[in-house]
Amino acid sequence: MGEPVPGEETLLKLISEDRNNEHPEDQPWSIATLKNFPIVSPDALPSVLKSWAYAREHLKAAFTIREAKWVARLCYVLKDIDTLTSTALMYARRELIAEITGESKDSFEEELKLFALLTGEEVTNERMNQIINGPKYGWSRKELEKAFKLIKEAREEIRKEG
Repeated sequence: MGEPVPGEETLLKLISEDRNNEHPEDQPWSIATLKNFPIVSPDALPSVLKSWAYAREHLKAAFTIREAKWVARLCYVLKDIDTLTSTALMYARRELIAEITGESKDSFEEELKLFALLTGEEVTNERMNQIINGPKYGWSRKELEKAFKLIKEAREEIRKEG
């Protein structure tokens, strides 16, 4: 089965503890925050400003430094302000949850959605499964074990011949 889900009391405790130790990037974003928390590229500032206004006006959401950083990272891929802002807020929340829980989850499905938006390519369920279920780190463990075994055997042969 999956991992156990924390109970409501545990979640409330984590939230309370986090509020007491709020990360500086979870403070409201403004132009003034750029001094201590610069965005990836000054070229991204127009998108950050648009998302800041959009989040506050249309989503009725505070806009944090963390979210501004995500907008700046994604604005070269996502041009529609609603999609850009919503996606950046989602990534910011995911990042914050990973910090709170100490766990980081792969987000291959989200990356594939971004890939499809960027390239215009269709990502079918079959293609998504092939990409998501592919190797996580270069070679698989089995491939590395096989390579190390071959190296070991080659070294032993060289020693025998030498």
